[in-house]
Amino acid sequence: MNTKKKYIKPLIVLLGLISLAILDACEETPLLTEGTISGIVTNSQFNNEPIAGATVTISGTNEEKVTGSDGRFAFVVESNTNGYTLQYSHPEFQTDENSNVRVEPGGETDADVALDPIVPLELSLIDLDFGSSSSQESFNVTNLRNGELDFTVTTSADFVTASPNTGRIGAQNTSVIRVTIDRSGLTVGELTEQIIINVPNRGSAVVNVLITVLDASAAVLSVDQTTLGYGTETTSRSLEISNTGEKTLEWTASVSDSWITLSDVSGSLNPTEDQSITVNVNRTDLEAGSYTGTVNFAGNGGAAAISLSMEVVAGNAQPVLEVSETNFNFGLETNSFDVSINNTGNADLEWTATSSDSWLTLSRSSGSVSPTGSQGLTLNVSRAALNEGNFTATVTISSNGGEATLNVSMDVPSQSPVLTLSTTFLAFGETDDLRSVTIENTGLQDLNWSAATDESWLSISSSSGTVSSASSSDINVNIDRTGLADGDYSGKVSFTSDGGDATLDVAMTVVGNGAGNDADNDGIPDAVDADDDGDGLIEIFTINDLNNIRNDLSADGSTLSGGPITGFTGYELTQDLDFENDDHYSDISLKSEVTTGFGWKPIGLDDGNFDATLEGNGFTISNLLINRTTNYTALIAATTEFAEVQNLTVEIKFLSGSQYSAGLIGWNNGDVSNCVVTGDITTSSHYCGLLIGVHPKGTIENSYATGIINASDADNVGGLIGLLGSTNFTSGEIVLRQSYANVTVIGRQWVGGLFGILTGRFSGTATISSCYARGTVQGEPYSSFGSGIGGITSFLGGAGKIDNCYSLAEVTAEGTISTFYSGSFLGNNSGDISNSFAAGPFTTNSSAGYFGGFSGANNGSISSSNYWDTEVTGQSTSTGDALGQTTTQLQALTTNAGIYATWSTEVWDFGSASQYPALKNMPGGLNAQRD
Repeated sequence: MNTKKKYIKPLIVLLGLISLAILDACEETPLLTEGTISGIVTNSQFNNEPIAGATVTISGTNEEKVTGSDGRFAFVVESNTNGYTLQYSHPEFQTDENSNVRVEPGGETDADVALDPIVPLELSLIDLDFGSSSSQESFNVTNLRNGELDFTVTTSADFVTASPNTGRIGAQNTSVIRVTIDRSGLTVGELTEQIIINVPNRGSAVVNVLITVLDASAAVLSVDQTTLGYGTETTSRSLEISNTGEKTLEWTASVSDSWITLSDVSGSLNPTEDQSITVNVNRTDLEAGSYTGTVNFAGNGGAAAISLSMEVVAGNAQPVLEVSETNFNFGLETNSFDVSINNTGNADLEWTATSSDSWLTLSRSSGSVSPTGSQGLTLNVSRAALNEGNFTATVTISSNGGEATLNVSMDVPSQSPVLTLSTTFLAFGETDDLRSVTIENTGLQDLNWSAATDESWLSISSSSGTVSSASSSDINVNIDRTGLADGDYSGKVSFTSDGGDATLDVAMTVVGNGAGNDADNDGIPDAVDADDDGDGLIEIFTINDLNNIRNDLSADGSTLSGGPITGFTGYELTQDLDFENDDHYSDISLKSEVTTGFGWKPIGLDDGNFDATLEGNGFTISNLLINRTTNYTALIAATTEFAEVQNLTVEIKFLSGSQYSAGLIGWNNGDVSNCVVTGDITTSSHYCGLLIGVHPKGTIENSYATGIINASDADNVGGLIGLLGSTNFTSGEIVLRQSYANVTVIGRQWVGGLFGILTGRFSGTATISSCYARGTVQGEPYSSFGSGIGGITSFLGGAGKIDNCYSLAEVTAEGTISTFYSGSFLGNNSGDISNSFAAGPFTTNSSAGYFGGFSGANNGSISSSNYWDTEVTGQSTSTGDALGQTTTQLQALTTNAGIYATWSTEVWDFGSASQYPALKNMPGGLNAQRD
């Protein structure tokens, strides 16, 4: 028997069982083939702070990860000793790659990365070239983000300064950085410095400052402009080349393109000499499009390059849309405004207009305007069914010649009735027995009123009534002197209503007919007494009496009877004087002389300065007509430092003159109080104001002016006063307080809504306090003497201090000179300004001058207690330490808290949460400021 064969089969079975056991063991413990890549994405510029929202992608797969607030990410991938590539991206950071990231089986690979932030701003240029003569240039910084952007500016050298050096730019907005260099002490040669604009946590950008320093003892070539724009129609511009060195300058000029020609291509200039060069462009045979070129000057005094830009339209026939005005403030009462749609192109203009709100309607929605023509469009507002408050809207004008946007604002008053009297004082004098007063309802509901008198000799035609919204009603006030003894009497008419209460004060005089009556008991009968009331003032009953003041400017009165022992001190009006009322003349032959031709001859024009008191007693001189070409054109030509004019209103019918024109006083050295001027003045000469032309010293208080000053070719023009100080170097004390102007002021340069200028030639003290300006201010400076335009003033000299003042005036400043300063409050400051604000619309076409929301330039002190409305003015920057605020920020506070912490409640009324602060104790009160 073969036993070996017998055991072979069981052995094979046993070996098979062992193999199966080994295979089962392998399936329970597989081999490792995967690994992990993880990391943190951080900000390389900000303490490696984690970046949330970064996208991390890995090569070879479609997988990506987005980091959370901790900046972390992780991938589980197949092990790969050849490596992976990771890409990191974020919209605010530069994209980065991490290549050849290896993964071992079962291992974890660290892939941390620090990303460089993208600087979120754009510069208008990277090289700022000052050449050999410029001391100030500018560039733009644009915020590319959708949120606000803070920045700081530093320079690499002390002689290079930038303004502002810190600030905040709104989303997608642009800020202008002005750079100034001090050339004194610089080494001759080519210098390069840097301006660094740093964005916290986001990096920085650099602008190179290029400076050429010439030998001052040699010839120095200088040009007054570095850019010339010709638009679509202009063919000729001029510039000035000058020699600011000490040797003769030999120069040549060349152009980059054949369409540019010059009036002169070479020349020779002696030291301090200059020459005007005409630069012409020719669009003939040029295709439509934008063209740029250069004019290059060279010589033994350096070089200069002028950049030119020009537009050529297809077929040279294109319409161009322009509108006469873009900002309209309807206030509380105005219901319509007219705007002119102009076509300055050379093809027909087709336009359409749409309103953004139903309360704003248009007289027409479309039209056609021929070349150089215009078409009117009326904007109408309806306050019906609107709640109290301020409303804004826009009108969009679209055309084949461009687009324009009209900004409209409107105030809706309280729905309640509001009682207003046309006057609060009636003076009947000695003869009048009937006057009238108007009851006005400025609210939006019916006004129910009643009235009563407190004296038996005083009566009214109606004791009660109802006045509809925006309507008025007249009542007569009667005086009965029967049975009354001689003397002065006063009484009151008291009004009560559901729209407020008011009091009408009444005064009258009883004088007997007998020659023996002696009102002041001085022994002189009233019939021949020049001073019936014994107050030392010569009484003015007629326009003839007013005219005779010129014969006795110091009120000596030596030929008159009834003067006090100490002598007369001045004059006083006893009634209103109307130049067109025959009853106001004692000799009617004077009337034609003062109401036709040259009109009224200013008091003291040829005889010296007025040197006494003129007491108006609250009366009005109306229908004043002056049409002269002489200086000192006003009711009173000039006064001495001892003169006083007070309690007087002047209503102008027509006034035109030369220098020192005004409604009240041409050149005032004395004091003026409680005076008013209304009406219009037209002049082509300097130093003009509605109240006073020039005020070298003295006090002006509790006075105001309303109307228009049209002095488009004149300098030193102001709504109230033309010039504070003098045309010569003077000193003394100037005080202007509790006064205002609501005037349309049109001038050329040194133009202000309240006063034109406080001259730097004045070395005394000048204090302007509790004053404001409304209306409009327009100017277009032409000279290079530091001209200015401002809501309050164009320039405040170093002797000046402004405190507790504001401007709501709309300022329009146009001009191309480099030394042109404009601002919503003032143009240029060398004085001290505190506790003031500006909230009037501000527009300028200037690319060469200096402008700001509060001021255009500051060489004095503008404290941080001054503010401007960034929304209304449209300006985000200003000079000095004034702070830009939104409309809500300026109106939200109703007491002296927050930004108004240093403002006195004795001076300011902070109103409601939708009102700007207003001044207390002012002529016209708070209503005149907030209407």
